[in-house]
Amino acid sequence: MTGTKTSSRKRAGFTLLELLAVVAIISILVMISVPVYHNVQEDAEKNGTAYLEDLGLSADISMEELRAMDGEELLKSASEHYPGSMNQDDLYIAYPSIQEAINEGVFDDVSILSGTNMGEGKYLATATADDFYAEYKEQLGDLYDKYDFENLLKITDKTAMVTSRQLGTLGFGTQDSRNLMVNRLYGKLMAERTDGKAKNYTYLFSQITPESITEIGTDRSAAEQWAWHSSEQFYAFNSMRDGVPASRNWRDWDYELAEKMNQYWVNFITNGDPNGEGLAQWPEADENMGYIDFGAGITVHSEPLAPLEELMEEFAQQYFQVPLSE
Repeated sequence: MTGTKTSSRKRAGFTLLELLAVVAIISILVMISVPVYHNVQEDAEKNGTAYLEDLGLSADISMEELRAMDGEELLKSASEHYPGSMNQDDLYIAYPSIQEAINEGVFDDVSILSGTNMGEGKYLATATADDFYAEYKEQLGDLYDKYDFENLLKITDKTAMVTSRQLGTLGFGTQDSRNLMVNRLYGKLMAERTDGKAKNYTYLFSQITPESITEIGTDRSAAEQWAWHSSEQFYAFNSMRDGVPASRNWRDWDYELAEKMNQYWVNFITNGDPNGEGLAQWPEADENMGYIDFGAGITVHSEPLAPLEELMEEFAQQYFQVPLSE
């Protein structure tokens, strides 16, 4: 099905506007109140204060007063001081690195929902099977022979590039936030560190998002981009719902997947647990490093690791220098 879709189904939860307003409020409060090291606290406070002034607000405004404001008032400002990223090392967090924050127990009471998209991870560009094995032999080092990689994963010239791209997201990518195994491994290590107190939920978004009319036949086409960076936001925010003009040729499953993903996100925001009635059980990323795959269907993974996943886990530990505890 293409074009717009009408439905009589009603849904509870947050709208995109409401979620963005929450992010804006948190960003403002962080920028004006969080103690920060390395001489950036003053700059952060100045920027937060300037943004509030652009809105006609006092720098002494309370959290309760900000929450009571109409979200549209926070979002429509054209201020050049609009709060940006607030979780960069040495910028808006009170530790020199994420590693040190973890070691100090900052996240021991924090449940996290995290994941990545199939199509956004860094990968080795391999045009042939010979290239594939040569590139991975160099990247994996001793792990290549330890896991008998050439027999563990059989590749042909035809499948070399596609497989390498998939592996870049699943566990061999060198960008931590876009490596699924790093997200899974974080959940496992935090479960061990906190004896299950810190609950983490990991997802892989593999649904190929329909291209817009202007992207058809370009390098932005669905065939080229797969599930590209941030494409899951259409679904997590359910921004293709009733009353929102269709920007792409959404299909029946896109609408259904959006309804389900949005409910998972709303449940997590509300309860710290994405699970709820009528939804497939999303496993925690604990000792089994479980995760959920949002793609052509919704697939739950909580089984013991396959040999290739064991290799990915060990690679991630070595490359990103984990475990994350002292």
